[in-house]
Amino acid sequence: MTFHTSNKRKPLLSVAATAVFLGVSEKTVRRKIASGELPASRVGTQWRIRPEELDAYLARTKN
Repeated sequence: MTFHTSNKRKPLLSVAATAVFLGVSEKTVRRKIASGELPASRVGTQWRIRPEELDAYLARTKN
C-alpha cells in the first residue's frame, strides 16, 4: 500500500482560532458563516474553517 504524503492537508480552524486570527468575537465569525460570507463546514456539532477559505475571505475583504 502506498501513501502519498505530498498532499498533506492543513488542519481545519475552529471558530475560536478564526476569531483570534481576525481579531473579532466568535459570535462575529458565526454570523459571517451563517450569512455565507465565510465558508465553513460542520464537523460533528462544531464549525470548521479551511485555511484556504480564510485566505480567500481576507483577499475579498481587503480594503
